Amino acid sequence: MKNKWIAFSLLLLLLLTFACKKTTEPSPIATETEGLFLPTKVNSTWTYDTGIVKSVITITNNYKSVFGKQYNEYTMVYNSVTSKAYYAYSKKEYTSLYTDTAGSQEITYLKESPALGQKWNDTITVASSQVVYKYEVLETNAIVNNGTVSFSNVVHVKLSIGSTYTNDAYYAKGVGLVKSVTNSNSVITTSLLKSYTVL
Repeated sequence: MKNKWIAFSLLLLLLLTFACKKTTEPSPIATETEGLFLPTKVNSTWTYDTGIVKSVITITNNYKSVFGKQYNEYTMVYNSVTSKAYYAYSKKEYTSLYTDTAGSQEITYLKESPALGQKWNDTITVASSQVVYKYEVLETNAIVNNGTVSFSNVVHVKLSIGSTYTNDAYYAKGVGLVKSVTNSNSVITTSLLKSYTVL
């Protein structure tokens, strides 16, 4: 369950996307200064490709109110299986929910104005064990090319869980997650954003 949730979360943080496939880099809305790494409009969609399998993420009109904020629901169809995850932006932090039979817990996966070298930890309880999520901002002006579009000024955040799991997530303003590289027990999976629709 833990690995399934982590994979889903990272594909979303997973894992984010315009009315058709983009061929030029989008420009963030000039008057909007916060929350640009997490689009939240209903029916916005993102399609990611690992080279073997594709996943499609869509924002639904459902949400959860918890921890004093509204969490938007994102569904992912991966290998014909549909899963749900919840993400929110509040007080200059981007958070996701981990939910099991014990209830919901928050994980902060990105800061609004990430600084090079910035680090933070979050700890959640999974099956009565403490799991520490360690984050570090490795780049703030990276370039990611998905084969048709080149995204610039991308923020690169590395997540480490224990000694056998890492994820390098790349976020673009106005779009969200554009690339994810996961290393789980030396098995490396790269997921690239191939098309998106941000409403």
